[in-house]
This record gives sequence, C-alpha cells and structure tokens, in this order.
Amino acid sequence: MCLAALALMGGIILGESLYGLSVFLRFIPLFVATTAFVVLVCLKRTRRYAFVAVALIVGLLAICGASDIYDKNTISGTYEGEIVGRVSGEIDVEDGVSKFYIEDIYVGDTKLRYEAYVFVPTSLEPKFNAGDIVKIKGRLWHAEREKFHAFHSLDIVRYRAYTLYADSDADIEKVAEGELHLLERLPYKIKSNFYENLDYDTAAICTALVLGDKDGLDDELYDDISVSGLAHVLAVSGLHISILSSALFFVLRKCKVNAKISLALVFLFTLFYCFICNFTASSLRALVMMTVLNFSIAFGKKKDSLSTLSFSAILMLLFRPAALFEAGFLLSYSAVLGIILFNGKFCSAFMKAVNKASPKRHVGTHLAKAVALSLSANLVSYPFVAYFFGRVPVLFVISNIVVLPYLMFIYVFLLINVVFSVIFVWAGNLVIFKYLLFPFKAYVAAIGSLNFASVPVSIGVVSIIAFLFLCVFLSRFVFLERAKKAVGTLVVSALTVVFSLIVAYSGKSASTAENSVRAYSYAVVTNAEEGCASQSFDLY
Repeated sequence: MCLAALALMGGIILGESLYGLSVFLRFIPLFVATTAFVVLVCLKRTRRYAFVAVALIVGLLAICGASDIYDKNTISGTYEGEIVGRVSGEIDVEDGVSKFYIEDIYVGDTKLRYEAYVFVPTSLEPKFNAGDIVKIKGRLWHAEREKFHAFHSLDIVRYRAYTLYADSDADIEKVAEGELHLLERLPYKIKSNFYENLDYDTAAICTALVLGDKDGLDDELYDDISVSGLAHVLAVSGLHISILSSALFFVLRKCKVNAKISLALVFLFTLFYCFICNFTASSLRALVMMTVLNFSIAFGKKKDSLSTLSFSAILMLLFRPAALFEAGFLLSYSAVLGIILFNGKFCSAFMKAVNKASPKRHVGTHLAKAVALSLSANLVSYPFVAYFFGRVPVLFVISNIVVLPYLMFIYVFLLINVVFSVIFVWAGNLVIFKYLLFPFKAYVAAIGSLNFASVPVSIGVVSIIAFLFLCVFLSRFVFLERAKKAVGTLVVSALTVVFSLIVAYSGKSASTAENSVRAYSYAVVTNAEEGCASQSFDLY
C-alpha cells in the first residue's frame, strides 16, 4: 500500500512537471512506465511489483487529465464588463470591502464552470443575500497557472478559478431572488448563527472549529493562533473526527444498537460532517482512516496505521490529484506520518523518565504521552510549515498541553449547541461562547506578542525531500543496524547539501529575469485594477 501511494505521488509529480509542454512529451514517460509494467509482469520474480508501474501511470494520467479539464473550462486573462452569477455563500463585509463567492457565472452567453471570489468596496450593507442572482459590472481576472503552485492547486481542488473586482456597490445589481441548494443551507445557517449572535472574532473562531473554514479569521488573529502552534485545531482533522465518532459510538452503544449497524451509521454521520466542511484534505484523510480502523476492529482484523494512511492518500489523490501540492494536504498527512513513525519511540523515552521519577505518577504518564504526540506530529510537518509560511512556532508543546484539552472541550460543547440551534431554530444559546473562548483569545494574543514565539526558517524542496526520506529511514519501519543507518544518514545529508548548492546557484542566474517578470506583471495588473487595486491585492 505504501509503495502504491508513493508511486501514485511520483506519477502526479512527473505529470505536473510536464504541464505546459506538448502532448507528445507526455507520451514519453507514459511509454516508459508501460514498458516497465510489461517487463515486470513478464518476469516471474518481479511480477508482484507490477502494481507500482500501474500506480505511476494512473498518477500521471490523473494530474494531466485534471490540468487539461481545468484549462479547458477556464478563460485566461482579464475580462471587463457585466458578469452574472449566483451568490454561493455568506457575504463578508470587513474594512469597507464586501467579499463573497459566486457560481453559475455567465460572461455574455458563455457559462463558466468554476467559482469567482468577488471584492467590492462598499460603505453600505449588501442588498442581496446568499443564493440571489446578481449582475456585477467589473473586471474578471484569471491568474495564469504555475506548476507546483499551492494556491492554484487549491483552486483546482475547490473548483475556483477567478477573482472579480468591482469599483463600488453601485456596480452590483440583484437580478432575481434565489436560495441556496438544499445541502448548502446547513453550513450557511451555522455560520449565520455564529455571526449574528457573537462578535466577529469569536464567530470566526467558532466557524473554523466546527467547519474548518478559516476565511473569516482576521489576519492578526490567525497569525497569533499560528504562532501559538494551535493552527491545526482550526482545520477539521483526525482530532475532530475521532471525537465526533467516539461520541456517536457511545450514544449508539447506550441505545444497544448492533456493532456493525453502528459502524455504518457513524460512517454516514461523519461523511455528512465532512460534506458540510467542504471535504477538506484533513477531514477526508481523517474520515478514511477512521473508517478503515473502525472496520478492522469490527471484523477482527489487524490495525495497520501506515497502510491506512497510504490507502487514504491513494483514494484522495485518485479524485483530487492536484491536492498533492496543497498546503493542507501536505501538513495533514505529514503530521500523521510523524505520529506513526515516532510517537512510540518518544513515548517510550519519556515514560522511562516518568517511571524513574515515580512509577505511580499518573499525571506524569499523561504528560509524557501528550508531549510525545505533539513532538512527533510537529517533527515531520515542520519543514512544510517553514516552506509555506517562512516561520515555525517554538511553544507548540506548551500550547498543546495547556490549551488543547480546553479547546477540545469547547469543540464538543459547541457541536452540541450547534445541533440544538439548528433543530430548534434558536441560536441565543451560542452567546455563552463569547465568554468561553475569551481565555483562548487572550492566550494566543499573549503568545503572539512574544518575539521568540516563532522563528524564521527558510527551506527548499530538496531539503524537504531529504528530511522526509531520513524520517522514514531512521524509523522502526526500516530494519537496519544503527551503524548502517548512521552511514546512510551521512550520505543523504551530504547529497542534500550538494543538490541544494546546485539549485541555489542555478536559481541566482534566473532571479534577475524572474524579478523583472514579476515587477512587470504586478504593474500591469495594478494599472488594470485602478483605484480598487490596493485594497484588493491586500485582501487577495
């Protein structure tokens, strides 16, 4: 399963590297992989590894197909004129700018397949609601796609392609009344209840906790949460799914429901929950892993976390190959990989210290397990944090020990109140979270004010690949003597330094031209955006 997942990722990376090149060049690696498959099948000793070539071919075809479909269904460049579309979600008004998404977009008689993010400077409350059909006079802009770009990958995954700018609220006209689709109403209702009954920051935190939607978080607040090492709590992941499924299993067990029926019901409930969370990478990964592990328990099969993680990655990448380059996917999977590889070793090491201090100290046992879990999750995910954000938090262990249990209590209590507010159509009970989340906001604000709470770190792709290889190489899954592992580590480290120097040297020669292109592109877009440019670029 692990080899299949790695081969699939290799095919996706290979296909992405060929983006923008002629179709003929794509057939070269496809022909080589097909030939390798035939050779592997023909040789008796290697026949069982033929699936590796198949996975490589599938990954190559998947990313090439996704890229071609995306390009075929999008218009490039900038279009200026009237655009008609349906407001597909909540309307966020902040700092004099309205922001919302529209779908079912018509440019003249042409219907666009993907969504657009709309920015409109305004001093008035919007005269339209989610679901309404609006006509906007403005500039529709589609950024040219770049290879291995996280934001473009996220756009492909979420079926978003455009940014739409209007000069003022006078350029928006409601064409017709409308309403959200049936399955869009619930997340919209939950968000509306938060923002109508709580202050803006608290509502944004509640929305992120329950739905994994961080769009409403103020930049300063999100930075404080990231610096404290608690950003992972705002992405619906294994922690949330496990709490939800455990609570459902507990209720069904008390109702004396059959174990296998309970398993099916929990799967359906968690699947629906992932739907209202917009099927983010972390929620889907958690859903697949939790379902596989629950099935293994129900049918008496041996649990294998590494194979389960690989299986969930295969399922997701088959349907969302571009997700491999998305920050959420990489952070989620690397954190779980770190837990699988190192949590046992860290826990054993810390438990030895606890047992020496006092064999009966239960608090020390729980503390050792919490520290081991936090360290193992962050160890493997930190290179991606440094790559995407340029900084890494250093106080994450304290945050996960002190604040995380309290925040998970808030999450469970919040879920109960959300269900109550939706069923009984009364959301006044949510006001209590204005006070319950005050300690959390105070804590992250205090941590965010510390200069040493995060440190700037720069890392390249070569170093990330080498680090991940060493993490697996040094783990319990590779059966080698310590001396051989030490030699292998030194060899990989030396090669990493050499390749990094080569990449850095070659990058310097291209930096002048690249900076010129970026400056020119920024100037062109800025001139096109006129008065709205400064606000729109900051928000985008």
